[in-house]
Amino acid sequence: MLDMDKQINFAKMGKWAGWTVAGIMAFGFLMSIFQTVELGYTKVYQNTFTGTKAVFHGPDWFISPPIIGKEREYKDDTTVAFSADPADL
Repeated sequence: MLDMDKQINFAKMGKWAGWTVAGIMAFGFLMSIFQTVELGYTKVYQNTFTGTKAVFHGPDWFISPPIIGKEREYKDDTTVAFSADPADL
């Protein structure tokens, strides 16, 4: 009888351990799909299944499932010109 109680307890512990590991993995997956774009950067996201592209300018956030798409990050450049003649601008 004692061995049967131990087996039942181990099965219960294994069940809780399995749910705990599954919860941690699900949390990690959910946190990996939220992407942010910092100020001064632009990200181009391309979905490899549909071929569609989306451009995000910072600061911004978007959802991108891992492995499905490709991201490229570019630094924004700002050009400032100083001139006395307005025609030069």
